[in-house]
Amino acid sequence: MEQKLAILCLSLSLLACLSDRTTTLDEQENNCNLAEELYAHHGRQGSYLSQKLLDSSINLCPSYADAHHEISVPYLKRGDYSSWLKYLGRAVELEPEQYLGIQAWCKVKFLHDYRGALDDFLRLDSLNPVRKRIIADNDMYSWMALCAAGLGDMTGALAYIDSSINTAIRDNGEEWVGMFDFFYRGNIKMALEDYIGAISDFDKQLKLSSNLIDAYYYKGTAYLKLGKSKEAKESFNQAKLLHAADGYHIEDPYVEMPWRVYTEEIESVLDF
Repeated sequence: MEQKLAILCLSLSLLACLSDRTTTLDEQENNCNLAEELYAHHGRQGSYLSQKLLDSSINLCPSYADAHHEISVPYLKRGDYSSWLKYLGRAVELEPEQYLGIQAWCKVKFLHDYRGALDDFLRLDSLNPVRKRIIADNDMYSWMALCAAGLGDMTGALAYIDSSINTAIRDNGEEWVGMFDFFYRGNIKMALEDYIGAISDFDKQLKLSSNLIDAYYYKGTAYLKLGKSKEAKESFNQAKLLHAADGYHIEDPYVEMPWRVYTEEIESVLDF
C-alpha cells in the first residue's frame, strides 16, 4: 500500500511540474512509462486508490487506452453509464479494434441500446471482416442477433445467429457452437412462427445443456403452439422438476438475460 501511495504522489508531483510547459518527446515517453507502472499497480478494481492511480495514469499519458478502459469498468458496474461511456469511448477512439466490441456488448447487456450496439458491431466488422471475433465468450454475430431481435428484426436476427452457428460448426463442430446460441435461435424461430424448427434447436441446446430450465420451458411453449398438449406438458413438467432440483437458468450477475424464465411462468403454464 505504501509503495502505491508513493507512486501516486510521485506521479501527481510530476504532473504539477509539467503542467505549465510543453513536454518533449522523451518526456512524453517517460510519462507513458510511468503511466504503465501506475496501471500495473492500480490494485483492487473500483477502490478509491485504484481509481486515483488510473486517473493519474491517464493524466500522464492521455493516449493510454488500457487505462481509459480500466477506469471505466467500475462506473459500468455501479450503473453510472455516462461516466463509463466517457472513459470507454476514449479507449475506443484510441484503439477501436480492441475496445469497440466491448463497448458494443455492454450497450446490449446494460443499456439495451440495440441500435447503437449494432452500429458498433458493424463498424468493428468493417475494420477487419476476415477476423473471427469472440466478445465476452460469445461470437460477435450472436450479439448482433440479440441486437436485431431487440429491434424487432427477427429475420435479421436469424441471419446473424445462423452465421454464428454455421461458422462454429464448419470450423470446429457442433460442440463448439456458442453456449446458448441454439437456445437463442430457437426463440428467434418462435417469433417467426417456425415452431418445428424452434423445437429442433431447443433439443440441440439440451444436448449441450441438459439441465437448462429455460430451454424446456420454451420447448413446451412451442409444442403448445403446435397443439401438442401432451408433449408440451412433458416439457413444462421437466422445467418444473429441474427448477426444484439441480437445474439452472440463463443468468448474469448484473443484468437480466433475454428469454430468462421465472418460477411464476413455469407454474402458470402447468394449469393449461
